[in-house]
Amino acid sequence: MAGFMSVFVKHNGRWVNNKHKIQILSKIAESYENMQSALRHEPPRRIPVVLWYTRGPLGLAEGAKNIKQYYMDPDVKLSTQLLPLEKFPGLLVVPGVYHDLGLATEPSGFGCSIRWDEDTPPHPEPCLEDLSLVSARKAHDPYRDGLFPQAIEHYRQMLANLDPALVEAYPLLAGSTCILGPLEVAGYMYGHSRFYLGMVTEPDRIHELIAYVTEGIIRWLSILEEINGGHRIISLIEHTPSLISRSNSEEFFVPYVTKIRDAFPEAIFLYHNEGPSNHYLPLVAEIGADIFHCGDVELQEAKKQIGDRVTLMGTVHPLYVLRDGSREEVIKESKKCIESASEGGGFLLSSGGGLAMPVGATPWVNISAMLESV
Repeated sequence: MAGFMSVFVKHNGRWVNNKHKIQILSKIAESYENMQSALRHEPPRRIPVVLWYTRGPLGLAEGAKNIKQYYMDPDVKLSTQLLPLEKFPGLLVVPGVYHDLGLATEPSGFGCSIRWDEDTPPHPEPCLEDLSLVSARKAHDPYRDGLFPQAIEHYRQMLANLDPALVEAYPLLAGSTCILGPLEVAGYMYGHSRFYLGMVTEPDRIHELIAYVTEGIIRWLSILEEINGGHRIISLIEHTPSLISRSNSEEFFVPYVTKIRDAFPEAIFLYHNEGPSNHYLPLVAEIGADIFHCGDVELQEAKKQIGDRVTLMGTVHPLYVLRDGSREEVIKESKKCIESASEGGGFLLSSGGGLAMPVGATPWVNISAMLESV
């Protein structure tokens, strides 16, 4: 989609005010009430549809010719992040309004160089040659290091230009952020293959690296909290447990992610991992996740094991169903997910991971079909 500019972004110093906007706000507010019921593990009046939305896969705002421009222009970024709310009334999004620099923000702040392409997300390059060097590394400075200053500037500007009426209808938007988890960042720093091998060959050094990153992430989240006035929802991306054993997840994943979660106890804590998760499901509850945005998981089993403690979010396949399926197939799969996990509340219908790239790969009619299914 070309030329989109949200009515929920300040134009020429003023907010748009029209009947269409009021109708959208009413539907968003109703969906947010249903989301709150689901999070309390109470049956909502209607199953909430909540889309994991980063990088603008459905469309980019006016002025953006490619994904790199989305990352570099905070006005384009804000309008792009709000697109689904406006084009699919009643749909909610997470992470919401945040500084989004792809996978680059946290690794860059810890020393990784970043490879930028025009139409793909940025990619961090390893920066740590030897684990023995971790103890000599200084604490990073989020006001100076890597892309942190750019992220701070973007976040301030985006929140300043976000319509208060939208925040009133969907309060999570103005207190939302999304970060890479400590194992993700450590893996980028040291190189993922060496990082996974190090869990076996140099576990003490790996612990030292993860602990160093964890402290830095907490400092970073504290600065973001100053900007948004208090985190309402923190989304943490951590795919590593899908690639290691449950015992290694217990040792290297649980204590550090729990420490981050415990540092911000008032926020809703969303854990995102669309990878294989059946083998470590109980650990998702152990880290204190309020929401588990999952993909490759048996929903009925997840509901049985952790559904009384964690709200499940998913899991309509973003490629085989949302990108490649028909409208009827999307509705069928959505209803199957609802039947598997919605009883008693604690379920948000969503894509089972991020939407397919490039921009426009997912038909809009299939997003509408998810809404129709509830």
